[in-house]
Amino acid sequence: MIAVWKRELKSFFDDMLGYFIVAAFLMLIGYFFSEYNIENPYAFFAYPICAVSTFMSALIPLLTMRSFSEERKSKTDQLLLTAPVSVWKITMGKYLAMVSVFAIPVLISCVYPIVIYVTGSYAYPLTDYTTILAFFLVGASYIAIGMFFSSLTESQIIAALLAFAFMFILGNLRSLATKVPMEEWKNAVILILFTVVFFVIFFKMTQNFYVSFAVFAVLCIGVAVAYHLNPDMFYGVVGQIMRAVSYGETLYLFANNIFDVTSIVLYLSVSAFFIFLTIQSIQKRRYS
Repeated sequence: MIAVWKRELKSFFDDMLGYFIVAAFLMLIGYFFSEYNIENPYAFFAYPICAVSTFMSALIPLLTMRSFSEERKSKTDQLLLTAPVSVWKITMGKYLAMVSVFAIPVLISCVYPIVIYVTGSYAYPLTDYTTILAFFLVGASYIAIGMFFSSLTESQIIAALLAFAFMFILGNLRSLATKVPMEEWKNAVILILFTVVFFVIFFKMTQNFYVSFAVFAVLCIGVAVAYHLNPDMFYGVVGQIMRAVSYGETLYLFANNIFDVTSIVLYLSVSAFFIFLTIQSIQKRRYS
């Protein structure tokens, strides 16, 4: 895993992509620091960090799009897949390399709260650093998402576009939730449709129809039984789920001095889930 991490990290700075990603984040951080903390009398560095987070869905796919797509297109992935290295070590090596690139501007941004503390009358370093931590975890989860989409296709452009679309939707689920109907039966139907999507994804990952269908059947039966026993519990439930997993505005909780453990768990869960999906995607190709 360490060897893969070193190789991937070196490759990012051999062709300037790593420098571009680091420079882009630093320029955005510097711009919003100037906008919020120099030109305006805000003592919170958390606000510039929240502003920079809106650009993540555009920059992170550029970092992740080639992680597996490039090697898949050039067929060099066969060297990795036939090497005496487990798939999870290959995946984690690539993932940690991309997280390391992203960590560089995050670590440099830790200097800004110190500048505010030294030069200003007021400073809120605890709030600033918890927001920076949340910002890093959001980026790490986005990297896991982008890596998964890169494992699905040999086209870097398609991988980047799919990742961008998914991240954009994930960041706007809270506003999209207002468009979802509230009626119980409609929410039950939507949940069934979600299980169909889950069945397709699960089958694509495992190539095992019987196991996939069994999981699909259990989920459908569970929804049907729950609706029969207590239909009232389905009132607006899809919207509630969408708001619970939405990334939109979660960083602002930390910026408002609220250490939201639920958001931390969400970020870590999304990272683990998409790393798992990536491993399954590569595992399928290794034995196909």
